[in-house]
Amino acid sequence: MTTIIRMLAAFAACWVIVGCTTTTADMLAKPGGPYGPTGGPDFGLVRYLADGSPADVAAREQDAKRQMYDACNGYYRILRQGARGQLNLEPGGFLGRNVMASDENFIYIKFACTKS
Repeated sequence: MTTIIRMLAAFAACWVIVGCTTTTADMLAKPGGPYGPTGGPDFGLVRYLADGSPADVAAREQDAKRQMYDACNGYYRILRQGARGQLNLEPGGFLGRNVMASDENFIYIKFACTKS
């Protein structure tokens, strides 16, 4: 009985961790460079996972908008937005002899900072 309770607790902990990480976006490139706004490209790139429940996708989109706002100190303009699939291959099975494949869909947003 104790083993079952431990397994359920471990499963619940994993579920909480996965649930917390599914509502974030990834900033792939910030506008400007590490040493100032003119030290790199004049655009930024952010992506978020397009798979999952509508509430999770909406939360990821809001996080992407917040990250763009923060990167630009306020105003930004979306230059291009679109979906793209990504195939992930990972070793799996006994001694890594099998390959596990997963397909994920992401929304990519290319943006530029503006003054207003």
